[in-house]
Amino acid sequence: MILNPLQTIIIIFLMIFSFVFPHYSTPIFCHNFALYSGDDKLNAKLYKLGAKGCISVTSNVAPSLVNRLYTNHKNAIIDKKLTRNVSLLNDALFSSINPIPTKKALSILGLDSGELRPPLTELEEKFLKKLIYALYKNRLIGDDFL
Repeated sequence: MILNPLQTIIIIFLMIFSFVFPHYSTPIFCHNFALYSGDDKLNAKLYKLGAKGCISVTSNVAPSLVNRLYTNHKNAIIDKKLTRNVSLLNDALFSSINPIPTKKALSILGLDSGELRPPLTELEEKFLKKLIYALYKNRLIGDDFL
C-alpha cells in the first residue's frame, strides 16, 4: 500500500506525539497498514504504538529476547527488566560501527560470523567490556567471561 502525503504526515505526527507525551500512548491503527520498527532502540516504544514487528540487528544476536519483547507488548505484558536488559544489549551492539559489535557478540556466543574485512577493525576494549556485560545481564553468557 502506498501512502499519500497526508497519511505519511499523520503517522509521523502520531509517532512524534507519542515520544513527546509518552503518557498518551495511543496505538496507531491504519487500515491495511503495518508499522515496523527499523531502529532497535525504538522497538519497545513503537510496539506501544501498534508496530507489528521490527527489522533488527539485536535479533541476530538474541532472537528469543527480541521475540519475547514483542510478544510481551503484543499481549500487554510490560516487563521492565526485560526492556531494560534488551536496551542494555542494544546500546552495546551500537557502541561502535555496525557490524563490529554484532560480529564480536556472535563470536563470543560461539557462532561463526566471518572475519572483519577492511576498513573494519577489532572492537575497542571499552566497548568489548560493555558488550560482555550486556550479554551476561541477558543470560547469554556465563560468569566465566566477566
